[in-house]
Amino acid sequence: FSGVQKPIFEVKIWKYTEEGYDGALLQYSIDDGSSWNVVPRHPYSFDWNWYSRDTVAALGTFGWDSISNGWITAKQFLPAVMANQSQVRFRFLFMSNEGNTFEGFGFDDVKIYDSPSDVGVSSFTDISNACQGTNSNYVSLYVKNYGYRNLKSGDTIIVGLDVNSNAP
Repeated sequence: FSGVQKPIFEVKIWKYTEEGYDGALLQYSIDDGSSWNVVPRHPYSFDWNWYSRDTVAALGTFGWDSISNGWITAKQFLPAVMANQSQVRFRFLFMSNEGNTFEGFGFDDVKIYDSPSDVGVSSFTDISNACQGTNSNYVSLYVKNYGYRNLKSGDTIIVGLDVNSNAP
């Protein structure tokens, strides 16, 4: 994970488990598998299908359970403790009780990547109001990072501006 600021773990999952009782979750290790931690949910308001239930009985914590009716994409920001670690391992943990028998849990197409930049123009100085319109060659743009990854010094930001000269 060297050079990755805010890594995202993405996976296709298929689930056919007893709702509330049987399920799966993702764990990580940064010490070559000596200890394991659960990849938690992110604190943001958007839903990336990361864990479907707050408590899956067999797991004793949150996880994926129930029936998905096909493959779905789940993704999650990985914990900051993984930054610049060279021995990161992952594993899926599936647990079930002795009750009903369902088919289980499947995963495929695992991807790990850095979160993308999300930079946009938040405002600009209107040339008709700035300098009483006498210097129409310059426009001041204010750029904001709306994303979760920091911009680095030297990052290129491409901005376009369409000026309508026929506007009143």
